[in-house]
Amino acid sequence: MTIRTIEDQLREQYVTLLPELTRVAEYLKTQIQYSLLPLVRQLKPHESLIVKARVKECNSAIDKLRRGNPGRVFDRDRPEIYTLLSLRDLVGIRVLAFPSEIANEVDKLLRPIFS
Repeated sequence: MTIRTIEDQLREQYVTLLPELTRVAEYLKTQIQYSLLPLVRQLKPHESLIVKARVKECNSAIDKLRRGNPGRVFDRDRPEIYTLLSLRDLVGIRVLAFPSEIANEVDKLLRPIFS
């Protein structure tokens, strides 16, 4: 009988979650882009507003879980306590605004939606 490591179990969970994480990232990116359209339409040629979405890489997610443990090692006797769903940043959205003053306008538009 082959004993699977905690890392292997987490990799399997990641592969299972990845399609939904990707959908969530694209949904949020699209919602944010749509919400920012009034601002984007007013930008001057030298100004820019970029929205990026990302899903945390598998190994990075596993390492982040590992860092939360004493000695940065998983407790092999309790594999059931580890889940990628406990991470708050599996999906990330970044809004880049230039010049930085635009960030205040972005905040005003997005805060009511993502309070």
